[in-house]
Amino acid sequence: LYENFISKFEAKLNPLRLAAVAAAVAKALLPDVDAARTFLQQLAEKRERLGPEAALFIDMEIVMLKLRQGDMTEVEATLKAAKNVLEGLAGADAIVYSSYYKAASEYHKVVGPPEAFYKNALMFLAYTPLESLPVEEQYTLAVDISLAALTGDGVFNFGEVLATPILSVLAQTPHAWLSDLLQVFDAGDVDKFAQLVETHREAYFSQPALVNRQEFVKEKVVLLSLMNLVFETPSHERTIPFTKVAARGRIGVEQVEWLLMRAMSLGLIKGVIEEVAQEVSVSWVQPRVLNQEQVRQLAGRLAGWSGKVAETLGYVEGQTPELFV
Repeated sequence: LYENFISKFEAKLNPLRLAAVAAAVAKALLPDVDAARTFLQQLAEKRERLGPEAALFIDMEIVMLKLRQGDMTEVEATLKAAKNVLEGLAGADAIVYSSYYKAASEYHKVVGPPEAFYKNALMFLAYTPLESLPVEEQYTLAVDISLAALTGDGVFNFGEVLATPILSVLAQTPHAWLSDLLQVFDAGDVDKFAQLVETHREAYFSQPALVNRQEFVKEKVVLLSLMNLVFETPSHERTIPFTKVAARGRIGVEQVEWLLMRAMSLGLIKGVIEEVAQEVSVSWVQPRVLNQEQVRQLAGRLAGWSGKVAETLGYVEGQTPELFV
């Protein structure tokens, strides 16, 4: 169909739509990956006529085929070059961004680190309607992105993935516990974490990603308990005793100072540790995507602040009436 029909007028087609047709033809050639790669590479040679968007799209399709074969030759260099092109494009079609972030996420799924896969997978979801993906691919992506969030360095904002519809795919499946685990991490609930692991012990310890980073995962949920404690504490009351931090994280008081230094080194909080007084004064906590309960807490805090401002204004007006004549 392509050789005998489309090729006759391909020069008159929108280059990006032509690239999308070529990608579909390449998929039809599978499982003969070599034939699919050859077909796309022949089209990629016409990159000047295709333009940057279509050429980038074809390059990403070739990267996906290389990853399918386990051929990592020049994949990293291709992705870096594509990212530079992407950053220079203004108002590119969503499928171009989708193709890049899909290829980048698949690459980091193979070579790591998990946090790089997590970030690129989230961006892929931002440019790709979930319903456009096959059900099996949705399920695999939901499992992979959950594991990456739990084990990735620097991933402490679980609200990002919880705000996407991808986790709904796990409902009523053997991996539904992963969605529950992300909710527990977002809340920084150490007790529920322990309960969930115990309830799903076999499934939990069947995941190499979680087993290999078991101590880090435990540390992460304790760090999140600290972040949630700070967030829930009004800003004018953020001089927090070590005992309160220890109780929230289910750790010994002697471990609190190390936990605070670890949180500060990761940029999760800023403040001053008073070792003699056994307390910490927190001036800043890392911003995060809020769930509905956290938004309600913030709304209540803002309402309280507004009331205090009105009260102070009334007091000033009462004490200095000559200034408001």
